[in-house]
Amino acid sequence: MKKIVAVFLPVAMVAILAAGCGSKGSSRGDMAMDVFNRVSSINTDSITGNKNDSDVSASKKGYDAPGADGSDAHYIQPDDYFISKEAYGTQAWIYISLAKVMTAPAAATKYEGQFMLVHDGKEIWTKNYWKTRIANKGDIKLGAVVIMFEGNSRDNVYQAPANKKEARNEAWFMAKITDTSDMYKGYVMVSGGYRVAVDNLRVAIK
Repeated sequence: MKKIVAVFLPVAMVAILAAGCGSKGSSRGDMAMDVFNRVSSINTDSITGNKNDSDVSASKKGYDAPGADGSDAHYIQPDDYFISKEAYGTQAWIYISLAKVMTAPAAATKYEGQFMLVHDGKEIWTKNYWKTRIANKGDIKLGAVVIMFEGNSRDNVYQAPANKKEARNEAWFMAKITDTSDMYKGYVMVSGGYRVAVDNLRVAIK
């Protein structure tokens, strides 16, 4: 590539100088300089090998895209669990945490499991754990218990996580769907009065 650039630049310069010398007015000279500037810009990028912003963005997107590590559209991996120290009972909602299982629940452990929290590495024992999937249209109904991401809010509606770092380090919560009348707008209401985008809902796998 460098050899091609070295040959191309002198040829371009000769053409530019010829165009400038053959004209008494300034229009051709200006045109020649415009061509030179464009050629210089193109060749500088070719020599340095610098990527433009869109190339870098696409590269990062591919690296951080859902599915790259077997995860789903919420960046939740197949061996991920959501856990809580407390059961979801009469509360309007509870916070839950993303975790990995260290010791599987069994009769010998009174059906508690030992889990390591993804965001800080702490290990806890609990019997409140849920393996989940993204909710489909049939799951979205009044009274359904759902899990939602809290860390991405836009126009007072909780949205799905925008990237892997966000999804795996910020808060999730569990609540119950209380109003589906605005589904045509792309969101539902859950207990506590919160609006949640329909693509930000997960349900427990039975």
